[in-house]
Amino acid sequence: MKKIFLVFSVLVSLLLGSCTSEFSKHSPYIQVYDSKINNADFAHNDTLFIGDTLQIYAALNPYYNKLVEFNISCDRNYLKDSVFTDEDFETYCDVSKSNRSSGKYVFKNLNAGDILFINPIQFIAINAKNPDTDDIKITFSLESDVDLESTYNPFAFSLNVKIVNPDNNSEE
Repeated sequence: MKKIFLVFSVLVSLLLGSCTSEFSKHSPYIQVYDSKINNADFAHNDTLFIGDTLQIYAALNPYYNKLVEFNISCDRNYLKDSVFTDEDFETYCDVSKSNRSSGKYVFKNLNAGDILFINPIQFIAINAKNPDTDDIKITFSLESDVDLESTYNPFAFSLNVKIVNPDNNSEE
C-alpha cells in the first residue's frame, strides 16, 4: 500500500510540476476594461476634437511572469499622453531607464504575477492632423520575462483615432 501511495504521490507531483511550467509560458496581456472621451463612452475609431481627453482604463497582466517593459507609441505632435502619476512612476518604474516623453516605461521591483491597473491612461488631443481625415495610430506593447518567440512577447495592439479642429467642422 505504501508503494502505491508513493508512486501516486510522485505521479501527482510530476503532473502538477508540468502544469506549472506550462502556465508560466503565457505571453503578457493588456486588458482594456473601459475607455471614454471626456467621460463619455468611446467607440473604436471615434473622433477627438482638439482639447478632448481620451481615457483608457487598462490592466497590465504578466500572468505567471514579471512585467519588464510597457511602451506607448503615438505621434506626440498630435497627442499628449499621461500614463502614471509621479508617485506611481517612481514606485513601479526604473526612472533611469524609463522615458516618459517617448512612452517607455521599464519596470522595477515587481513580483511574478503582479498585475498593474492604470486608471486611466490619458491622451489629450493637442493638434489636428492635416487633412482632418487622417487617423492617428496609438500602439501599446507589453513585455514580460517569459521566454517565448518574439511573436508573442511583447504583446502589442493598436487603435486609431481621428483628431479634428472643431472650427473646421462648422465652416461648411
